[in-house]
Amino acid sequence: MADALAEAYLKVKTKRGDVTRALYLVVAELDTAELVDRSLRSMKADIAAMFASAKDAEFVDANVVTAMFLLALSGTVRAFIEDDTAIA
Repeated sequence: MADALAEAYLKVKTKRGDVTRALYLVVAELDTAELVDRSLRSMKADIAAMFASAKDAEFVDANVVTAMFLLALSGTVRAFIEDDTAIA
């Protein structure tokens, strides 16, 4: 589950690195906090439900697992995307 989610996330974010980078810049410049917050809450709820449904794992708190998963993944990908030397 986590592998498939990470792969899909990376594929989407890196398919057009130039577009992803531009979107990060727009989000930083515009007042998008409410939209980003709503989207993030929805994504966290969906991912936590997915983790909680895993038949081969048990989590004390799927919300904490989700938050750590997203922070590790999104922070790393964003740093990569924003690195001018990483994407030609």
